[in-house]
Order: sequence, then C-alpha cells, then structure tokens
Amino acid sequence: MLALPLTGWAMQGAAGLPVRVGGVVLPALVDADLARYGLLRELHAWLAYGLLALVLGHAGAALHHAWVRRDGVFEHMTLGRHRCD
Repeated sequence: MLALPLTGWAMQGAAGLPVRVGGVVLPALVDADLARYGLLRELHAWLAYGLLALVLGHAGAALHHAWVRRDGVFEHMTLGRHRCD
C-alpha cells in the first residue's frame, strides 16, 4: 500500500512531470529518464494489480465466512448481530 504511491511519484519524476499534492509541488524522487520511466510504469501497474488481488481475495474470504462456513466471523466484523460465547 505504500509502494504503490511511491512508485507513482517516482514514475512521474522519471517522466519529468511535477507531482502536486494540495497545491504543493513535491520534489522528484528520480531524475528524468525514459528507460527508468518504463520500468517504474510496469512496476506500478504490477503493484496495482497486486493490491486489487489482495482486496478481492480479502472480500472473497469474508464472503466465504458469511455464506459457506457460517462461523460468525463475518457477523463479528460487521455492524450486524454479535455472538457472545
């Protein structure tokens, strides 16, 4: 989760583009270089796919607990009824 915005920031710096956050221009993390930009862009994309897979896997596991196992884990994590054992 931290690597994704950092690679995006570095990718923008390698492209020679400024990164603005709240009106403040951040310094570039790397020098402008087209080859480095290509590498960082691919790394950024793989990290984004990895984060998406992590989120989908987590949601799938939550639904597995809710619909298949029915062990009360999903209900315990949500605002629904709570089991007191």
